[in-house]
This record gives sequence, C-alpha cells and structure tokens, in this order.
Amino acid sequence: RIDRLQPHHLLEFYKQLGEPGVNMRTGGGLSPKTIKHYHTFISSVMDRAVKWQLIQDNPCKRVDAPKVETHEIDCLDETESAQFMRYLQDEPIETQVIFTLLILTGMRRGELLGLEWPDLDLDNCTITIKRTSQYAPGKGTFTDTTKTEKSKRTLTIPSELALLLRQYRAWQS
Repeated sequence: RIDRLQPHHLLEFYKQLGEPGVNMRTGGGLSPKTIKHYHTFISSVMDRAVKWQLIQDNPCKRVDAPKVETHEIDCLDETESAQFMRYLQDEPIETQVIFTLLILTGMRRGELLGLEWPDLDLDNCTITIKRTSQYAPGKGTFTDTTKTEKSKRTLTIPSELALLLRQYRAWQS
C-alpha cells in the first residue's frame, strides 16, 4: 500500500532494476540514468499523493536519487575543426553542407535533418530551428517539434556558410 511505502522499499527496487535480465533489449540491468528516471517518476507520483492527502510525506525525499555518471563530451578543438574543414573541400557538396552546418552552428543532428529551405534566410544569414526529423524503429522517419520550446531558435551564420548554402540550393535545383 502507498501509505506503507518506506525508503528501504525504494532502495531495494532500484537495486533490482540494475540486476541482469531486467533490460529486455540487452539482457542486462537498466542504466543508472533510467533508474534515476524511475526515481523521478515515483517521486512525482508520491508528491501528488501528499498533495491529495493520501499520505503524510513523500518517502522518495528520504532516499538519495541514484547517481548518474557524467562524462565529458569528446569534441573537436579549433585546430581539429579547421583541419576537418580543409578535408571537406574535396567532398561532394552535400557532405560539405551537412558537416559545415553541424560544426559552425552546433545544432543537433535531428534539427539539421528537420531543416527546410524556408527556415533559411540567406540574405540575413540566419537559420531558424523549428522542427526535428527523427527515426524510431517500427515508426520510421518522422518530423516532430523541437526537443523543448527553448530549442526553437534563430541562429546567425557566417556569410561563407550562407554562400555555401546558396551553392547547394543551386546544385539541388
């Protein structure tokens, strides 16, 4: 019963989620990040139960959330980016455009794939991120809104990139 749920019950549950065989896809345990999502969800349910006066307090508040290891993202430095851009000059224009956009704007892959020509204002050197294109097994490729409302944004791009995009549009036509 919800009113009998104690911190040790939650800790045992989180431990079980990490055991081999729980993850149906891999056969291993769930990742620490997924276990933390369970904790967050359960805590929100318990907060609602407190608000509705079904229980006196939220037992999740007395349990430390499972730790998730953070890792440094490995990305190109300025020298490596410049070298990569030099190598791109020998590639087809589609490849040049894709990687130049990613390197110079920092947009997500799905945001890049969701771009349409009306999103580009090459006269003012801006790109507006409005949507993403994603792939999901069983669903295929689909267009969706951005990850968050704050992800919708307008980026200023260098004039050299606007020129490359003009060349690409002419090539595409």
